[in-house]
Amino acid sequence: MSQLIRNAIQTPDGTILESNHRHDFVTHLDKNGEVYGIDGGLNYQRIIGNLSDYTDLTVDDTASFEIVLELNGGKLNQKSFLTKWCSYQYLCEAKFWLGFKLGQIKNLEK
Repeated sequence: MSQLIRNAIQTPDGTILESNHRHDFVTHLDKNGEVYGIDGGLNYQRIIGNLSDYTDLTVDDTASFEIVLELNGGKLNQKSFLTKWCSYQYLCEAKFWLGFKLGQIKNLEK
């Protein structure tokens, strides 16, 4: 089972709702008159509202390294990022990505 990294939805009027911890139940009255909500933080996802009318912005630990890095504001040096969001796969990709960006990896083979 995958681990949530971000628990969020976007309502039809563009409002982004994000639940950051287990008991963080966030609601919004959308311009279309529907109430939307999200709950569960990174433990589980519970969504209320018109289930066919929202955009799921949830990210789990199977997402690409670039997506996870973007969620952390493009920073790799924060302890919370390394301990909370990085699996072995992400750490390997991070080392490769940093080496490539710094010019340390040359003559890449496909």
